[in-house]
Amino acid sequence: MEKGASPFAVQRGIVKEAADEGYWLLIDEINLAPPECLDAIVDALSFSHHPSFRLFACMNPATDTSKRRLPEGIRSKFIEYYVNENDDASDLAKIVSSYLPSSSVGSIDGIVKLYMDAKAMYPLKMSLRTLTRSLVFAGDGRFDNENRCLYEAFSMAFLSNMEGRDKEAMVEMISRAFPCEKNTSMKREKDNSIMIEGYEIERGESLPLEDNGYVITSTVKKNLKEMARIVSSKRLAVLLEGETSAGKTSIVVHLARRSGNVIRRINNHEQTDVQEYLGSYVPDSNGRLVFREGPLVEAVRKGYWVILDELNLAPSDVIETLNRIAPSAANKMIDVLQKLRLERSLSGLFSSKDGLMTLRDVFRWGNRLSCDEGSDWQAAMLHHGFFLLAGRCRNDMDKKAVMHALQTILKRQIDEKLLFSRESSYFPSHLSFDNVILTMLVLAWQAFLRNEAVLVVGETGDGKTRLAQTLGGTNMMTINCHERTECSDLLGRLRPATNGGFEWQDGVVISAMRRGTVLLMDEISLAEDSVLERLNPLFEEKRTILLTDSGAKTEEVTAEKTFNIIATMNPGGDYGKKELSKALRNRFTEIWSCSSFDRSELCSIFAMSVTNESDRVIDTAGIVIDWIDEFYRKFAYALRVAPSVRDIVACAEMWSALCGKGIEKDMALIETVSSVFIDGIPCQMTRSLTNIQDVQHEARTMMERRLSISHQSQIINQLLCCDGVVSLGHLSLPIGPLPSVIPNGFSLRAPTCIENMYRVIRALYINKMNLASQSILEGLNACFDHRRVLYIAELAKEFCIPSTSSCRFFACQNPRVEGGNRRALPKSFVNRFTNIYTRDLIEEDELAILKEMNCGLSDSTLSGMVKSKDVGYSFEMVDFELRWIEKERE
Repeated sequence: MEKGASPFAVQRGIVKEAADEGYWLLIDEINLAPPECLDAIVDALSFSHHPSFRLFACMNPATDTSKRRLPEGIRSKFIEYYVNENDDASDLAKIVSSYLPSSSVGSIDGIVKLYMDAKAMYPLKMSLRTLTRSLVFAGDGRFDNENRCLYEAFSMAFLSNMEGRDKEAMVEMISRAFPCEKNTSMKREKDNSIMIEGYEIERGESLPLEDNGYVITSTVKKNLKEMARIVSSKRLAVLLEGETSAGKTSIVVHLARRSGNVIRRINNHEQTDVQEYLGSYVPDSNGRLVFREGPLVEAVRKGYWVILDELNLAPSDVIETLNRIAPSAANKMIDVLQKLRLERSLSGLFSSKDGLMTLRDVFRWGNRLSCDEGSDWQAAMLHHGFFLLAGRCRNDMDKKAVMHALQTILKRQIDEKLLFSRESSYFPSHLSFDNVILTMLVLAWQAFLRNEAVLVVGETGDGKTRLAQTLGGTNMMTINCHERTECSDLLGRLRPATNGGFEWQDGVVISAMRRGTVLLMDEISLAEDSVLERLNPLFEEKRTILLTDSGAKTEEVTAEKTFNIIATMNPGGDYGKKELSKALRNRFTEIWSCSSFDRSELCSIFAMSVTNESDRVIDTAGIVIDWIDEFYRKFAYALRVAPSVRDIVACAEMWSALCGKGIEKDMALIETVSSVFIDGIPCQMTRSLTNIQDVQHEARTMMERRLSISHQSQIINQLLCCDGVVSLGHLSLPIGPLPSVIPNGFSLRAPTCIENMYRVIRALYINKMNLASQSILEGLNACFDHRRVLYIAELAKEFCIPSTSSCRFFACQNPRVEGGNRRALPKSFVNRFTNIYTRDLIEEDELAILKEMNCGLSDSTLSGMVKSKDVGYSFEMVDFELRWIEKERE
């Protein structure tokens, strides 16, 4: 490529080409086109075009799903005709005779009667396309006699989308219309074809293989027969519809494996672009853009099978596990499934829609049992069932229901305390961690051993990220999901290259797959389901992702053996939070991160977080824990955010930092709880009738009683700058590299300003930040907690904030009650900050500010200006007063 040359060129679109060359152009499903495309079509018609050019458009009426009305401005450009469906018997007879010219009049009349009767019974399921599809299949003459051909053809077209009594009734109608012998097989047309369930399937280019791991039950056998019948036609597309874990994809994979056909799988999602099917321009080895065929075009050219997969949850790998399990064990698993479903329907224990045990849970359970190396398979079955089913329960009632079902059916007792102890046989002894995450670690480690993706759900600050770091180690890669996360952030994107062309940059998921590292997807539920669905193939046995735009050839990336995913999320219900869809959650092994630690565990967390040696650490920890318990028991009804482990860590770090500055330990403790908890109370109040000052005073009194001291507030009236520090009371802050100045017009003598400044300086003693705003900042969570890293998806790079850095983050927001589209922040975000409520200025503050301006006005005039706010208008009073002074000066 020449330097400076443009890699792009303008090419005519199909509408412009047809208008210039005089072609006839048909635009099918025109009402599905976006407005900008419709505008372009109308614009093309407004200019001069070839006299032979003709434009035709087709659409379905806007009465069906996803169909919409054509805008009147576009519709008026066309001469409109409504095409009625043909339901006249004589016309239908002509259609039948054109497809089956050798059929007798009686046979044609029988076909027409069957179709009209079926359409009368099921008008939404039968159409002229259904009839012609049957006639095409029957016209191939693949069976010994005409009636058998018609029976198979109408069974193929009329029965496949029916179930239950409707299907039985239709079978009876078809059997009466075309009586025949049904036990003979289809005639073989090619010697190298494969016969499956009596139907000939054309052999592909691969070697046919026996699929011994595929379990064929009576239901699967019926589905397999219907699938083989349709596939034998060699021309009809197949749509499989069914519930999660019904085995839709696995049956296609089984047929392809037995017949030697190559499969190409395209995972659909809401953001699927047509380029993912047909192809797109991608950079070659020299950075030049070349067109590469998509998987659909490749499959059409080479005769491959294509699976357009949406949310299938039953690949063959999970079904194969049942073949390795003893029948008695499989029966007990099904008994547990039925028992839990019965419990839910009778008592409502599983009140949430995603609390059910599904078939995928059975398959995952079976896979664990088949891989377990222990000698006591019944104990392993009990324990793994408990890990999978009880580990995700979010309340004790659900957990007890699971334990009861397992113990009743398996006739054994569960020793939960032993299972989640360091003496447990499931304990990962090679990992270094503390007891706080022991239960979660045992659950997650058992999933990791079997390459199961892990989803950890829990409240903020309860150790989810620490668990991921323990499992992932120092090489773990991280992406913080948010509402604007795109597929390109996960898989990769085209980027400009230094030679003027383009090059492919792997996203974080592909990079982790290639390197074989653990990937943490933090706050996964904030990303759109349509984005996450693109990763569906990654959660299956092969763990592959097909990249269609990464280079001149389609690339299938297979994850290294050491690769795994651990995702975290907060439960839905808080501001900006939502639950992950049931289909997506079902692909993970879900673990509920319980945040109910006992007093000794919380004291241990506090002690481990203290950064300097102290002989009073445990006593101080006990005082803090007991104070938190007493305060929140009394005022929890009025506060939006409950305390978390992150608050305990913040208290320990701040207390040790204050003690390290020479502040007496009891005084440091009062300052600590004031900064971590009391200062932010006004931000958390949900009951407007509760007096905030009374709550804050009671909080301080509770701590003073525990310390047996009477804390007198300091008289602080001056900010001092000397010896390289800024001092206020007994707190100090190092001066940064820039010159120390006080902005013009800013006063620090007003009492409330001094108090607010004191709280800000105090908060900076801890490695946390001060308040926040936009919900999109959830993507910065890793930057605002102990990880101190920032991942830039566009660069596929992670930037760390050094522990020695003096970088500090500040953010501001107005109270949500002021309106103006202001929203409350989720507690998982607020919890990463030291919350400070800056008190409003009182008259004394405003008067002090005005006096300091030396405006030459008398004290009585300034006092009158301050008191003028009683007129009842709502505005920024100080701003108004300053403007008033400006006018007086003029």
